[in-house]
Amino acid sequence: MEEQKKPYDSSHRIYPLQLLMVVVGAGQASSVVRLLYENEAYMCCVCKGRGTSQGDVYDVFGIGDLKKDIIFTVIKEDRWPVIKKALGERFKVSFASRGIAAISPLEALAGVSIYKMLGNVRYDEAKKTVKPKGE
Repeated sequence: MEEQKKPYDSSHRIYPLQLLMVVVGAGQASSVVRLLYENEAYMCCVCKGRGTSQGDVYDVFGIGDLKKDIIFTVIKEDRWPVIKKALGERFKVSFASRGIAAISPLEALAGVSIYKMLGNVRYDEAKKTVKPKGE
């Protein structure tokens, strides 16, 4: 007789995931990726970007360089307040270290393996079952 598999969420804790996008000045990506790594965001995608607005718009907003680094990563929902605070502190360091961050919830994923990879699920996150006393 074949053993019936239980749904993953019946034996493991499920964390809602969010896509985090951080835009910083060119050359700043490595320090942001380090900050994210320290806060359990282990998979980051860094893209190079360039602004397309007219130069006078950048002058009005006080934006110097048009070249940007854009970092995409997936985080667990409960990590966002911690990451938000850490990014805010980093953005306050100097004019050159300023940036912007935005999150978007991920509503659906294509399977448990993808969830485990994106959410950095570890073995120790299995739900603990407590046996009643006397058993």
